[in-house]
Amino acid sequence: MKQKTIMFVVATSTRIGFVLKTDLFRKLESEGNKMVIVSPFWNDKNFKDEFSRNNIFLEPLPIRSRLAKAASTTRNVATQITDSEKLNRCKKIQQQITRRYRPQNKKINWRGPLLKVIPKKIKTSDTFWNHVEYFAHKQKGYTNLFKKYKPDVLVLASGGAEGEDIPFLLYSWKRKIPSIAIDGNIDVFEFRYFSKTRPITEWALFSEAQKEEGASMQKIPKENLKATGPLRYDYYFHEFKPENREKFLSRLGLDPNKKVITLGAKVPVLFPHNDDIIKIIKDAINDKKIDPESQLYIRFDPNHDPKIYDKNLLSGLKWELATSKEASTREHLANLLYHSDIVISISSTFSCEACLVDTPAAWIGFEGFASPKTLEESYRYAYELDLFKRILKTGGISLVESPKELINTINKYIKSKKEGREERKKFVLQEYYNDETSAGVKIAKLVNDLINRNEK
Repeated sequence: MKQKTIMFVVATSTRIGFVLKTDLFRKLESEGNKMVIVSPFWNDKNFKDEFSRNNIFLEPLPIRSRLAKAASTTRNVATQITDSEKLNRCKKIQQQITRRYRPQNKKINWRGPLLKVIPKKIKTSDTFWNHVEYFAHKQKGYTNLFKKYKPDVLVLASGGAEGEDIPFLLYSWKRKIPSIAIDGNIDVFEFRYFSKTRPITEWALFSEAQKEEGASMQKIPKENLKATGPLRYDYYFHEFKPENREKFLSRLGLDPNKKVITLGAKVPVLFPHNDDIIKIIKDAINDKKIDPESQLYIRFDPNHDPKIYDKNLLSGLKWELATSKEASTREHLANLLYHSDIVISISSTFSCEACLVDTPAAWIGFEGFASPKTLEESYRYAYELDLFKRILKTGGISLVESPKELINTINKYIKSKKEGREERKKFVLQEYYNDETSAGVKIAKLVNDLINRNEK
């Protein structure tokens, strides 16, 4: 039997764990396939040591030209989905919570006038934009990759939301090579795709709920949407073995005999009230409003510099940077979530992931000491997304809307981690479609099916 060639596009460091260190990659490799990994990390020593083998070929990720990026942005503007009331609401919420604290871009918008002169029938045509984008991305780096390896199937993290995936989707479309997106996040269709999706053969999704969203909002044919469970969380469901609590917490400088309250601190352009939340919890522990046998630990998101905060605020506290060498590993993150007694964040998967290891979790729905005048001006507005409403309805994650609620919720869960266990199970079952078969094994079957169908 002819050896099959499977091309993986891994554009970011987090995708290394989410895509390559999985049953999907292991199974397809064990079947004797030629595995091509296109990644900016192709020449990194650690990456090469881990993935360089006889049937694995490492290639650099080409750099998209300015023309290519401009073509993609223009397509996104031209093909925005406007006939879905739900998606319009999602877009409004997304723009409000992600842009309100960012500096406004004062560049001249040339795309609007340009698109006005293009007839609507052409402007909204997938075929037209596929050709335009393909032409703009016609670069030697991409062309040589497809000529050299002639892949039988293309495996990507996203369906174009990552940006670097786009040229590979276009090249696979032009060459009639099947493709599959395997690592969309839990909010994939409510938060990532406000324009018509690019040509992709299949999507491997977390759950049936995501299938319904993709079909109803982005109008993707249901037969192209497969509920496999989350590949990125196979590790939690099927591989994770907790490290000894005393050993792990001591390494972080924490007292293993005290309760651990872990705060995931988002970047200030999304949530500029981290200092208030830290102060509320820290003061409550000092004033014994929270069990004094507790300790606060902070995980700062990528691009979040702790130096912006007053030294007195962080004095006596332990914290980590999500991008540090040790803290960025999935083993570390899983152990941090597991050994915490409660995990707190704003509307983030950080709290969702805590539920995967049965740790109580809460989302922050207030602005610290600030008092917004309207719902739209508050972070509480984020939880108007149907996805978050659906999650909150399970009771698996608690929404706290004041300092008092935050303190009471912390006290409830540090008293007993078993509190809310059934609700967490309900949330996980609803949104993550987990069963005894790993998502990686299911997706490997989809990949093989795509190859076999394409050969007929």
